[in-house]
Amino acid sequence: MSGDPGMKFAHHVSTYFKQLLMLSKGCTRDTVASYSTTFSLLCGYIGDEMASCMNISEFTKEMVVGFLKHLKEDRDCTDSTCNTRLAHIRSFNAYLMTELPAMMEECTRIASIPLKKVQKEPPHSLSVDAVEALLNGPNTRTREGLRDAVLMATLYDSACRVDELIGLDVGDVSFGSNSFITVFGKGRKKRTIPILKKTADMLKKYIDRFRLTDDDMVLFPSRSGGRMTRQGITYILNKYADPVRKEHPELIGKDEPVSPHVLRHSKATHLIDSGKVSIYEVKEFLGHESVQTTEMYITPNAKRTREAVEMASEAIGIIGATTYSTIEKKSLDTFLKTLKK
Repeated sequence: MSGDPGMKFAHHVSTYFKQLLMLSKGCTRDTVASYSTTFSLLCGYIGDEMASCMNISEFTKEMVVGFLKHLKEDRDCTDSTCNTRLAHIRSFNAYLMTELPAMMEECTRIASIPLKKVQKEPPHSLSVDAVEALLNGPNTRTREGLRDAVLMATLYDSACRVDELIGLDVGDVSFGSNSFITVFGKGRKKRTIPILKKTADMLKKYIDRFRLTDDDMVLFPSRSGGRMTRQGITYILNKYADPVRKEHPELIGKDEPVSPHVLRHSKATHLIDSGKVSIYEVKEFLGHESVQTTEMYITPNAKRTREAVEMASEAIGIIGATTYSTIEKKSLDTFLKTLKK
């Protein structure tokens, strides 16, 4: 093992996270946490103490292949999960190729590890009727109910990612004949998302009632006044999904998941199934980099019609809505854990 800190595996992992993922790519907190989980698992496979002091030259194709086998056989991970872990390692491997030319041959070998073939299925989504029941759940005569109603309507109508919703300020909402919100997506890429007139009207009433007078105020603040969390928004969704599960299990099953991403998937599926919206338009609407990502919403037996989509859109206007230096001293495993907080 080399005594040169610059040749340590731990050094390059921490540099990769701090300089590439966090700064250059501007990855979201959740993305960084997902990558850190992969490397925590890798370090556990290698041995945390060994991973913290081993030379980068010991990072080999055989090690990665052994790690993937460990995930599959010992941790019972699915092929899809293994592919995700390999994709994270591939990204780190590409970084090493540019930083350490001497590692080029081994990095090329690692890059040759194939992804497992996985039968892709459309992501889980709710029916139009289920979304309508969910959005009509809050009592909009109360402050909390109004906030929840507007939050869920905005989430579904815009199909924005949960981090994009959390990051919204009052000034990010533009009202007019064609209202829209401005969000910052993956890699801090800015995009504008059109919203329906009824959603815009609800937002206006909500902003007035909550006296959100300054553009830099958080649009959907938590009870403490700060930004809400992913868990907090998921809690709100399930607060209104639970009554639907009990009263109308045919709409939302007992164990059927309801999350911000499920609402995003639902909106995308409804648009695709309508047959009236180009997949390329949906791609731009969702902020996907590749149309191949959007294609996962296409099903061979789409049954929903444009009228059904419009009915769901009408439901959004809910009736009655009137109102490192220290880090570098830690072990690699400890450093990776800090990225999940």
